[in-house]
Parts: sequence; structure tokens; C-alpha cells
Amino acid sequence: MDYVFITGWTHGQGQGGLNQYRFDPETGAMDFICNICPDVSFGTVFFNKDKMVIYAIEEAKDLDGGFVHTFKIDS
Repeated sequence: MDYVFITGWTHGQGQGGLNQYRFDPETGAMDFICNICPDVSFGTVFFNKDKMVIYAIEEAKDLDGGFVHTFKIDS
């Protein structure tokens, strides 16, 4: 099993954040696991070299340059 992380924009309505799915490469099926920070609009997501840390860029018009959030992936 692999994991997929999909970002979302809130547009002031919530349900943005970083969504985690379980991905089965054999069937293509994805099962929702959780939503992290649903009130944050994340744009681009990067992983560190060993893919155990996610760097997610928060983007919003009212932020002065935005923020970088980091999340550790538990194995």
C-alpha cells in the first residue's frame, strides 16, 4: 500500500487542508484516511529525501508571503 497526499483550497469555506489517502497501485483504488488542517489553503507539497517529512506551502491573499508547514509521517 502507498499513500497519496492531495492539497485543497478553502476559499473561505473550510475543507481545504492536506488530505491523506491509502492508494492501492494494483487496483487504482484510493481510500480517504484523514484531513490535516482543513481551514488552511495548501498549494504545493514537497517531501524530504526519505519521504518521512512533508513540506506544505500555505497560500492565501491575506498572508504576507505565506507559510511553510512541516508534517512528520509516522511509519
